[in-house]
Amino acid sequence: DYSLRSAQAGYRNIVVPDAEVRHAPGAYQISLRGRPLHFFYYMARNDLLFTRKHVGWWAGRRPLWWAIHRAFRWTRELEDDPAVAEAVFLGLRDGLAARTGAYDPARRLSAPVRGLFRAAGRALRR
Repeated sequence: DYSLRSAQAGYRNIVVPDAEVRHAPGAYQISLRGRPLHFFYYMARNDLLFTRKHVGWWAGRRPLWWAIHRAFRWTRELEDDPAVAEAVFLGLRDGLAARTGAYDPARRLSAPVRGLFRAAGRALRR
């Protein structure tokens, strides 16, 4: 988001090939298991917010599709953890509604909205 906004403001983005980023030991994990619920919420929501803000729904339909597909893939990979599905679905709903703000783990989707997302996830599996 910062790179795109700075380019739109007329700045030039450059790559520094010798730059290094060092993470604290154990800070970077590849596995989805063990990630906090807010990770799934923010990733699902912010993908949609970014696409809406910088590309638009129609022009960004392909990145939008991939963002939604990735979110549903997480729910399949971690289907033994219903809290992950709840966080993902809540993030998708908030992203589609352009809702911003902090993740509240106490918030829940209504049963009809949860059912709609589950049905969409099953349809994508086919």
